[in-house]
Amino acid sequence: MIKRVIYFTNEGEKVKDEIKRHYENDLILSLDGRKDDGKCFISNGFKYHNPIIFIGALGIAVRMMKDLSMDKLKDSAFIVIDERKKYVIPVLSGHMGGAVELSLDLSKRLGSEAVITTATDVEGKFSVDTFARINHLKIKNKEMIKKVSAKVLDNREIKIAIPRGCKITGEAWDKVNVTYYNNEAKEIAAADVIITCHENAEMFKNKENLILCPSEYIFGMGVRKGKTFEEISDFLLSSGIDKKWMEDNILYLSSIDLKEKEEGLLNIASFYHTDLICFSAEELKDVKGHFKESDFVNKTVGVSNVCERAACLLASRLDSNFNNKLYKEKNAGNGITFAIAKIERNEFHWR
Repeated sequence: MIKRVIYFTNEGEKVKDEIKRHYENDLILSLDGRKDDGKCFISNGFKYHNPIIFIGALGIAVRMMKDLSMDKLKDSAFIVIDERKKYVIPVLSGHMGGAVELSLDLSKRLGSEAVITTATDVEGKFSVDTFARINHLKIKNKEMIKKVSAKVLDNREIKIAIPRGCKITGEAWDKVNVTYYNNEAKEIAAADVIITCHENAEMFKNKENLILCPSEYIFGMGVRKGKTFEEISDFLLSSGIDKKWMEDNILYLSSIDLKEKEEGLLNIASFYHTDLICFSAEELKDVKGHFKESDFVNKTVGVSNVCERAACLLASRLDSNFNNKLYKEKNAGNGITFAIAKIERNEFHWR
């Protein structure tokens, strides 16, 4: 994951260094606001939906992020920490951007107090948008989030309808119950939340339910060093994969571990609110199947195909019935390769 950290004092710089130590596996982009343009740094963070950690005064942070917030489903997680590490405050995108979760994690690592103000978190109740984020469920009608949250905070029962054959595992929330349906079943009408595939979402478009659709596509990717977000996005678009389709369908990115801190790839993952999951060359070599091999890639990274093997390996770990048949085989150009695997998702998690 990419995290952006901005600071303005010597004490703030020390906090930045501590954050880098605690998150050594992440790519930390930092900026000294005394020397460089902090507003531009923050604006770029919003452009790629990177989490932003602001070490300084909350008032200054609010002024610097003014007019950058556009969409609660896409905004960057924005967190403020004072330079003495007393408080960690999630300011924006607490649920969909993961700011509350990151703030709680930061507070534990830094020995700080997390200041949480989102109502469902304060009350220890079910947050439907957090549920959607951790399960990679795309929200089709965000205006209905308020309706569901209002019922939760009023201590009324919430019903979630999921397709028969699916399940939600883990510790269930109080007063949140699951009902199972076939596509034509009447149980859907009484549900507050419906989990359904993208193809069926239109069926419920005018109903008073929050519609959640599982993402099911894994992008295996290989990139030459230094490829930017824009270059990768342009290549995907030229290959027939547009941003709207990716927003709806991307589950994870996957690649080789040599690319785990490649900024362009990480920005793609951040932009689509997902993760880049990487594997070693040895793990990729062990994947069974017929792949488009490259001697050049083999000499460079130690395995003859990255994108197809990475997509299939992650898909097989997430779906025991995956048969290594790719949805889209290797596509290459401009120092970028990608392949797509599609999995069936029938298990979700409460927390």
